[in-house]
Amino acid sequence: MRGIYPDFLRLSGEQDSCEKVSFLDTYVAFDGCWYTKIYDKREHPPLSRIDALKYPHPSCFISERAKLGIITSRLHGFGRICTRRSDFVERTRMFLKE
Repeated sequence: MRGIYPDFLRLSGEQDSCEKVSFLDTYVAFDGCWYTKIYDKREHPPLSRIDALKYPHPSCFISERAKLGIITSRLHGFGRICTRRSDFVERTRMFLKE
């Protein structure tokens, strides 16, 4: 990072490893080969203590078609991020359980 930032700026490393990193909603890691999966900061401290509703309640007045749109769009997003089938299945199960 030398030469990119001014000397007076104090930088602290947020990542503790060179083999795995989280960026936005993606977790990138190396385990013999590179892979990606979903990262949700609300699942890790300190945000894991907050009980937040992520999706509309099934009994709300949103149309059935819109509710299905929420499900298919989330699954499509999971499919684009997860490079391993097991990560996609795990995240889909968690999503459907919510």
